[in-house]
Order: sequence, then C-alpha cells, then structure tokens
Amino acid sequence: MRKSSVEDDRREIVKRYWDSEQKTSWPNKEKLTTNQVRREFALQEKLLERYTELLTAVPVSRCPFCGVVLNYSFDAMGLEGMWWCKDAIVEASPPEESHFRVLLGSIDFHGREPEEAEPNGSVIPGPGAPFVVPRLLGMEGMIAVMSCLTLPNDDTAYLISYFSEEEMNEYELHQPWARESYDVHDVDGEFESWGTVADSWDFELQPWIDKGRLKWIDPGDKSLTIKDSGKCPYVGLPGTRQPQVIESGKLGLLPLPDDEPINPFD
Repeated sequence: MRKSSVEDDRREIVKRYWDSEQKTSWPNKEKLTTNQVRREFALQEKLLERYTELLTAVPVSRCPFCGVVLNYSFDAMGLEGMWWCKDAIVEASPPEESHFRVLLGSIDFHGREPEEAEPNGSVIPGPGAPFVVPRLLGMEGMIAVMSCLTLPNDDTAYLISYFSEEEMNEYELHQPWARESYDVHDVDGEFESWGTVADSWDFELQPWIDKGRLKWIDPGDKSLTIKDSGKCPYVGLPGTRQPQVIESGKLGLLPLPDDEPINPFD
C-alpha cells in the first residue's frame, strides 16, 4: 500500500472513530437507543482493529550487540491517533529483537500547543528534552541508544532504546513511552500482572556516554549508525525537563518522578 494511501486511510479511520466515540460519550449517549449504542461500540472495535493494522513499524534504533535495526510500531503520523491515548486503548506488538528491553521517549513541541491531541483526552509524551533512567543503566550489561525523529508539525521526538544481552525479569523494567503501566508475563508468555514505576530521570547525558552506557544515532542518519565517541548531538539540548501531559489539547507539566513507589489507588 502506498504511503499516501496509508495516510488517507488512517486519517479517515481516526476521524470515524472519534466521531463514533463522541456519540457514545455522555451526554450524547443518552440520545441513543440500546441497539444504536451497541452498533457504535461494534464500529469502534472494528475501527481500532483496522487502525492497529495500519500502524507503521518505524526504524528508530539499532541493537548495539547484534546490529539489528529496531522497528517500533507507533503512530508517527499525528497525536490525534488513538495509539497516543494514555489509557492504552491501542497496543501494537512489541519488537521481536531479542536484546531489546524497553523504549522511552520525549517530545519537544518547540513552544506550540498540540491541540490535535484533544480527542485522546490525556496524552503523556514524556519531557521535552532527551533523558536516561539511571536505574536501568545501572543494571549489568544494559546499554541505551538515543535517536530522534521529526514528527508532524515539526515536533522533535527523542527516543531512548534500552538493550541488554542477558534476559531480564519484566518486573525490573519500565513502562514504555506514552504509557502509565506495562504488562508482565509468565514464562509461557501469558499475562501475569502489570507494573508501573516512577524512576528518576537524568538529563545530564555526557557522564553516561563516558561510562559506555549511552550511545547514539545522529539526527537524520537513515543508516542508523551507532556512535559512542565524539560530540553527541543530544547533550545539553533545550526543552522542558519535566513530564509533560496533554489534557484536552492543552500542554501541562507534572512533577518529576522521584523513585518513590506509585500507589495505584491514588
């Protein structure tokens, strides 16, 4: 399918989904019969399935151990897409690269209001500057690779992919980019529980580069060549150094994570 066709199909699916979701939201839902509500919910489920099938596996990084390109499925076409909803109403299959552990990210909106995200209600895109999680990089054998993408509206997404040669207990990992929690599976791959952490962030990247724990891919490098020496283009960048939240299309800030356990009942 041609790129323009995918974009057109996605745009139509997203519009139809949010139009239907509006009909089944209070107080509009009160105007529908029970059968009409059921039909709208069935339509929404079908549209979500089609939308998920259209999500692009974007080449975002490269494994520092085996050299395989990491393709990550997310909606790179706009924050109005359902993938961005904080409540994870859409989940794409995780990458199959054997050394990949988790992808975290941030978006610099360069001063604009991401109003297009309004239908999603609440979106958590990360801070506005690149960062690392010291707890993860403190794990034996863990290496992060930093890269970036230009999103629609010239927003800059900084992506931090974590890799290790050794298998790790999922309970020790971290919820992925734009999510509040993550699923934990048993040895058979079946869902067992969920996890969520509030690990502190570090925006001072050079010390992690000096330790050999952080590598990078230059902006715009389609070959995804990993670098670990010379001047890193992600060190000292401007951008909000607090968690951002988009509520009804308006950008706000949250307190920094501080390693304190999260109470799921708050």
